[in-house]
Amino acid sequence: NEIENLSEKDVSKILKEKEQVEKKPVFSSAKQHDDKIVEVDLHIHELLDDFRGLTNAEILEIQMEHFKSELEQAQKNKVRKMVFIHGVGNGTLKLEIRKELDRKSKQFSYQDASFKEYGYGATLVQLRS
Repeated sequence: NEIENLSEKDVSKILKEKEQVEKKPVFSSAKQHDDKIVEVDLHIHELLDDFRGLTNAEILEIQMEHFKSELEQAQKNKVRKMVFIHGVGNGTLKLEIRKELDRKSKQFSYQDASFKEYGYGATLVQLRS
């Protein structure tokens, strides 16, 4: 058995290495901290407890107001990256989000968010300083 053949010196070396790895800070540099991505879920059931009786236009308006409000907060808080989860659906919300971002193109850039993490239903927005 390999474990039994380890000397005390080997064991203490392994333990020291393990302790060093565990003591590393979560954010080891300012750059890493800036790369934090804020996620905002714009699905209507995440925004309202009860949305029965609302038209699609009213739902879209609520979602867009939330989107604009979150974007404004992000600017105030100097957030660099945000992911807006809009879902796939028929693409109306995604289109409206991108139209709004295009109107403010000097402040933001955007692209599809990571397919691996979000599928087709999210947009990554990068705020420019």
